[in-house]
Amino acid sequence: MDPEGMVSVINMDPEGMVSVINMDPEGMVSVINMDPEGILSVINMDPEGMVSVINMDPEGILSVINMDPEGMVSVINMDPEGMVSVINMDPEGILSVINMDPEGILSVINMDPEGILSVINMDPEGMVSVINMDPEGWCQ
Repeated sequence: MDPEGMVSVINMDPEGMVSVINMDPEGMVSVINMDPEGILSVINMDPEGMVSVINMDPEGILSVINMDPEGMVSVINMDPEGMVSVINMDPEGILSVINMDPEGILSVINMDPEGILSVINMDPEGMVSVINMDPEGWCQ
């Protein structure tokens, strides 16, 4: 424990898993794990209950998971080729998926609790297409 009240705990098990746990005086908790294969995980929890999980595997795939106290969940994935995916789910059950590939094509998929599905695509030239599908399978 340092003079400012920061507490750190470092663990290493026989298989080579390393864990670092930090807690600061304001109640922010961080957990950092690295396993022998090189997978890195970082878990942060702040005093308001916001949780963040960051994973990076040896191939360079990055995942970020955020959960706030109201139940909003966000998942961000980035692979080595530059594909980015963002998945959001709010407490009412609305699901959003945002994808961006290396060529700059952007896709947004929304699904609300009634099962209405919306797909929005935007290509690098700015062409936008919107597809809506209701629960009975009708496209608009």
